[in-house]
Amino acid sequence: METSKLDFTLYGRSASGDIDMPITALQWRPASAQLKTPNVIVTAQADGALRHWNGSTGKLLYSMLQEPENHLYALDFNSEGTLLATGGKDHFVRVYDETTKALAMKMKGRGEVIGHSNRIYCVKFNERDYNMLASGGWDNTVKIYDLRV
Repeated sequence: METSKLDFTLYGRSASGDIDMPITALQWRPASAQLKTPNVIVTAQADGALRHWNGSTGKLLYSMLQEPENHLYALDFNSEGTLLATGGKDHFVRVYDETTKALAMKMKGRGEVIGHSNRIYCVKFNERDYNMLASGGWDNTVKIYDLRV
């Protein structure tokens, strides 16, 4: 029987670094010619932090605190790895540009269509149409967004 070994452990610390925070979601970033660092894993935490780690070395590459009171529960990359979507306690879906790490969009709803009325527990890009993003939450709904609008 073959066995494997643990290479390293990544710890979810609070923004101040003093307490451990639950890691609520993680995703490997897809390889892309636009993004130079391979083997990047991104974690979302209960304190609203997003962290980018080198999956080969365990080194923290980048950390940002999204919203201190927003517990993050979900994240997903588009197929190119250039956009990162998150969802959490505050009912908003946020999309970040992975090349700049800047907020590209904050979505709740439009016109007569309202966004989620409760926590968001899943977000998922459409693999065939990178302009489509879906989210699902505690309000028993799935919202589908067109990022071009």
